Amino acid sequence: MITIHLSNRAGKNLYSGLHKDVRQALEFCIHAKICLDGIILDHEDLRYANLDGWSVRNASFKGTDLRDTNMSEAAFLHCDFSESLMQDACLCYSDLLNCTFYGTKFRKTDISEAKLDNPVFSHNINTHLNLSTAYRVTGIINSPPIHPMVVFQSLKETIMLLNHIENGKIIAVLKHLIKTAHPNQDHYSLQEQASSLQRNKR
Repeated sequence: MITIHLSNRAGKNLYSGLHKDVRQALEFCIHAKICLDGIILDHEDLRYANLDGWSVRNASFKGTDLRDTNMSEAAFLHCDFSESLMQDACLCYSDLLNCTFYGTKFRKTDISEAKLDNPVFSHNINTHLNLSTAYRVTGIINSPPIHPMVVFQSLKETIMLLNHIENGKIIAVLKHLIKTAHPNQDHYSLQEQASSLQRNKR
C-alpha cells in the first residue's frame, strides 16, 4: 500500500489515502462520493476500473488507459479524453456533455443509450465509434475540420455524412432515413422531405 494523492491542475489536493494504486483510490472516492471535480488523471493506468455512476466535471484523462473500464451510468461534464485509450470501455447510459475526444482510440466502445452533447471528435471518428447506438448525439464538432460532419437523427438511428459526399448520395441516404421513420409514406412524399432536409442543412 502506498499513499495516493489525487489533485487538480492547480495542485489542490482532492484526496489522499493508502491504496494499492490510483485505480483503487479512484474507486474508493467514487464509492464514498468524494468530489473530484477538476481531477487530473493524465496518463494513468485505469484499465478494468469500475467508475460506474461517477459524476465529475472538468476532469482530464489525456493519454489515460481506460481500456475495459466500466464508465456506465456516469456523468462527465467538460472532461478531456484526448489521446486516451477507450477500447472495450463501457459508457452505457452515461452523459458525456461538452467532452473532448481528440485522438481518442475507440474500438468496441459501448455507448448504448449514452447522451453525447457537443462532443469534439477527430476527423476519423465515424470509422471507429458506432454513434447509432447512443440515445442522443448533438452538436458534433469535428477537429481538425478536415471533413466536417452532418448528423441526421431518426427514432432508431443516427446517420453521419461527410460534407464532400455528392448531393445524389445525400438525397438517397435521406430517403432511407425518412423511410425508416415513416415506412408508410409514398415515394413522392419521401422525395419532397428529403429535398427539404437537404436545403435546411445548407
